[in-house]
Amino acid sequence: YSMEDGRSIASEMQKAGCRVTVLEREPFVGGMASSFVEDGDEYWTYDFGPHRFHTKDENLIGHVNEILGDNVVMAMRKSRIFLFRQLIEYPLVAGDVLSKMPKLMMIRAMLDYLWVRIQDRVFRKSFNEDRDFESWVTRRYGRTLYRVFFGEYTEKTWGMSPKQISASPSAPALM
Repeated sequence: YSMEDGRSIASEMQKAGCRVTVLEREPFVGGMASSFVEDGDEYWTYDFGPHRFHTKDENLIGHVNEILGDNVVMAMRKSRIFLFRQLIEYPLVAGDVLSKMPKLMMIRAMLDYLWVRIQDRVFRKSFNEDRDFESWVTRRYGRTLYRVFFGEYTEKTWGMSPKQISASPSAPALM
């Protein structure tokens, strides 16, 4: 697990009956998921790191609300990636991506995607064989989309190779 998971892990351990103490390196809680207000600033709140996630999973939403309590602010934000000198919607929208990618890259991405779909149908490779986040994305979207949209971004965001992130939602984050 990464250090940013401390509060969540502590909560789960407490529910299981463990006595827990969370130690923070910084003088505030939350790691990269923290926010701060500068002295005298009555309007702006600044974030240390990313605070957004995209999910429809009711269990995850319930867990986040339980952990954060009344410190949750829901906001409708439009996330975009600046790539190919254009803004591309995030989470990715197929039509938007295809219309903004360079044509040669789009053809390569479509062929890669078709190839992984064929492998899935013909060779019946089990998605349970995914070893890490890189293989999980590559087996669903193809190598080109992984390289362009997921690999470098994931490494930059989490500070580790996508090969070190588990493909299983029930496994620890670090491998």
